[in-house]
Amino acid sequence: MSHVEVRRTACIIIESDLNNIALVGLAVKGICALLPFDETMVYQIELSVVEAVTNVVKHAYQQEPGKEVGVEIEVGADHLAITITDQGRPGLCLDAVQSDFDPADRATAPEGGFGVGIITKVMDAVEYSR
Repeated sequence: MSHVEVRRTACIIIESDLNNIALVGLAVKGICALLPFDETMVYQIELSVVEAVTNVVKHAYQQEPGKEVGVEIEVGADHLAITITDQGRPGLCLDAVQSDFDPADRATAPEGGFGVGIITKVMDAVEYSR
């Protein structure tokens, strides 16, 4: 008898508006809360997805409203896979940001640019394709 893996999938589509990103975060957090993850892991997954969707809205769509951002959350027997889709302009770089600033002096720290570095640091695997 062969073993068939059971997968459960949830799909969320939001409009490219920064105000809608919280909805994605809540959905991811809610789904992860049902899985055997500790609070830190749930927070890291939620943060990573929110950062990725924010990058889509800000950079791929250049904050132009009315565009779709899709988030598919797949739960398998031994994995959680999250896929984010868009039709925006390409350009994601998975290399961590190397900024010239003094970490001891918050005044020199940039406001952004750390999202991809956070995502690649805390997630098991990150892929980007066009």
